[in-house]
Formats: sequence, structure tokens, C-alpha cells
Amino acid sequence: MDSCYARANAGNGYQLTSMNYCSLNGCAADSNAQGYALTGCTGVAIVGCGAEGSSAASCRNAFVLSGGTSNSLLSCYMNEIAGVGVTVEGSERACTLTGCVSWHDKVTPTTFVDVAAGCVAAMLNCITDQTSGQALNLAANTTTILCDEGRELSVAGHAYMSSTNFYGPIAIPEGSDARMGTVSLNGTTVVTVATTAVTASTRIFLTTQHPSGTPGTPYVSSITAGSAFGVKSTNTADKSVVAWIMVDHT
Repeated sequence: MDSCYARANAGNGYQLTSMNYCSLNGCAADSNAQGYALTGCTGVAIVGCGAEGSSAASCRNAFVLSGGTSNSLLSCYMNEIAGVGVTVEGSERACTLTGCVSWHDKVTPTTFVDVAAGCVAAMLNCITDQTSGQALNLAANTTTILCDEGRELSVAGHAYMSSTNFYGPIAIPEGSDARMGTVSLNGTTVVTVATTAVTASTRIFLTTQHPSGTPGTPYVSSITAGSAFGVKSTNTADKSVVAWIMVDHT
């Protein structure tokens, strides 16, 4: 289906049910209750399509994918969506969102992407200007995100290395408000490491890089979420340089 236009429908602009191996290309859905609804479909690609509203009542949801397999949204655009930009529900599997964008000037949306429990989805380079509500509502272990607007990677489930050889370094920036760095100990007197990256769920790992004075055992003495953490040694004469790295648990 190429370059079609659906406007001001009380239901869905486009409703595909149990469709296999097909695509919508360059289509538009304006001021429908819902823009696009895929139910029980397999291998359907929605490419370069848009869904827009003009008021809070004109477009409730843009794209709804339910109960299907291997469906995808590629370079799709959403504007003034009052409810949810992309809804993934009904045990939808292998759903992929690539380069999808949602902008809003007049209407405050509920959610940009909502993925229900039991679904499997992936997102790549999807961005939104949403500042209120909940931009992403992703049930646990459902959605892998590769490079979102914050240039972050989020893996649903476990991450594995498929080879015993790892090519290239793992680079973690240090500096202001970083998740890794070094600190010089001052014996049993606390040394404060300022970083807004620390949270109540942070695990901090310490290892001595350059022994100095009389080395003892370094340990984390305190954590202030969003601000800093403290480090001490078990030996009053310990002046070692200690490296630290932070990892958040779920």
C-alpha cells in the first residue's frame, strides 16, 4: 500500500488483521482515533508513514501492534498524539522500531512507546521531545534499546559475548559526574568523590592502582544518591591511588 491518506475516522485510519508479508509506504493518518493498528500480523513493515492530530481528542494513539511477529516501523513520524505514540501489546514478538520520531507543540502525550509484558521489541535511534508524562513505559525484560536520544544502550535480558576474543577496548569516560575514575586515599579519613551518576542502586567497585604509604583495604563508607560517595582505608597511613567504577543493579 503506497502513499495513501486516512483522515478523521472514528476508529483506525488503517486496520490490518492477520496480514502477512506486506508493507505500507509513505502513508499518512491524520486526526483518526488511532492511526495504524496491526493485529495478528506477520512480517508487516510500516515505512516512512506518519500519524498526526490537531487537538487532544483528534488522535488518541498513533501505532498499535498486537499479537503479531516480526513487524516493524521504519522512519515513522508522530505529531500531536494525545495518548501513546507506539503501543506494543498482546505478546507481540520481534517488533522493531527504527528511526521513529514524536514531536508535540500543542498536545501533551501520555507515552511515546509502551511495551507490555510478554512482548519482545527493539528500538534504534528513536527520539521524542516529550518532557512530561512517561516517555518510555517498557515492561521489564521486553525491549532492547540501541542508541536512543541520550545515546544509551539498554539490553533486555542478558548480554553475551559470542566469542572468547574481544576486539577493541571498552572505553568508559572519566571526569566530571562520571561512572569511573580514581581517588587518592587519606588513611581512615573519608575522601569524598563527587558524581551525580551515583544512585541508591549503585554498586561501587574499588581496586588499588598505585600503592602508597602503608596500603590497607579501601572501602566505600557512604553513598549520597545523586551527589557523591565516600571512600576510606582500613589503615591510617594508606595514601594509595584507588580506581573506582560504578554499576547500577536492577
